[in-house]
Amino acid sequence: MADYVFHVLHNARPEYELDILTLLQDDREYTYEYILGEGKSLGLSLGFQVQTERMLRDILQPLRDLSLMERRQIKLTELGQILAGIAYNNPDLCAEIFHYLYYSTWHTKQQAQKCFSWSYRTLCNYLWGQGSIALDKKALSSYVSVEASQYFRVDSVSFSTNSVNGVTIWLEALSPAVICYGDAQSKEMFTRRTFCPPELLVLGIDFVYQTQEVDYGANLLLSEERRDAICQVCLLEPAGFDRVLEYAEAQFDYLEKGVGGGWGRYLTLRRAPKLQDFV
Repeated sequence: MADYVFHVLHNARPEYELDILTLLQDDREYTYEYILGEGKSLGLSLGFQVQTERMLRDILQPLRDLSLMERRQIKLTELGQILAGIAYNNPDLCAEIFHYLYYSTWHTKQQAQKCFSWSYRTLCNYLWGQGSIALDKKALSSYVSVEASQYFRVDSVSFSTNSVNGVTIWLEALSPAVICYGDAQSKEMFTRRTFCPPELLVLGIDFVYQTQEVDYGANLLLSEERRDAICQVCLLEPAGFDRVLEYAEAQFDYLEKGVGGGWGRYLTLRRAPKLQDFV
């Protein structure tokens, strides 16, 4: 049955999700009482700002939506345990991976499912297309609502300014930053960044492989359109693409770049990147 939930939860702040990953690293089932009590005893943001089981349920929901937590247990999946390890060693990179998961989770073959990810991707692509733009959240919520109504052919779309906040809280967590404050009125601004972690770039390349159904090991012609598709995932200025690509190729032996006769520039992923590669 179609659900078409376009809203992106705005109560599940990045610092809370990182706290949850910190608390649930062991491969066992936990309780709400344990999380609330342990969070407070360890002095985590979660322990002092999340007071009730109901609030905690909202915070756990994105982990379930992104396949990081079991559906019917308070227990991390194998993917969640790997991300917990990344969060422990490199919390900045963990935020980038959350961004990627939010961006990439929705699939055209299961259109009615996980539409929050479609909303996230649609808003990110719009902001990237503007290059630099003040965040008028009312206008942005209207934009996504209209796009969703037209794409999915539904009459009613629930996507509010709170839904926009559900996206921007994750964009604010990215480093290098894409959200900053602009003029004297201190308006929030989105601006493409000139660098991103190489890990996110290789995930962006994999996203293009998957969405364009290119086989691993096959050359991906690096047209301007495909380069921009990768940059959209990474919220990266195209002028910074080659610099990040150099770092990524040096870091991951399953990624190659080259120039072929009749091909022009191309990229080759020998296999899909895995989160284990980033621990």
